[in-house]
Amino acid sequence: MWNAYLERSHVAQTQDHALLQRELCTLGKSTMTCATFLSKSFDYSADDEGRMRSTDSARRMIPSMLSYQTPSGSWSKYIDSSQGERQPGQSYYSD
Repeated sequence: MWNAYLERSHVAQTQDHALLQRELCTLGKSTMTCATFLSKSFDYSADDEGRMRSTDSARRMIPSMLSYQTPSGSWSKYIDSSQGERQPGQSYYSD
């Protein structure tokens, strides 16, 4: 079971890297742009969800947060979503 998980993880990582390489090729770049680093941990609880969706500033950050989700579904917990959406050729991770 563990080996199957590792294989799925490797396949997902390979697909994520391939997508980023296609973006870079389209842009004519060879290196990705770093994502904006958030110096503190992103802590989230179920209680935060209702409050998060109830403010205008939080609702404006949701597209940015979603743009940093990798094609395979993973997330970095140190992205500063207040700085705008991920751009083509930009890393999905800041760490």
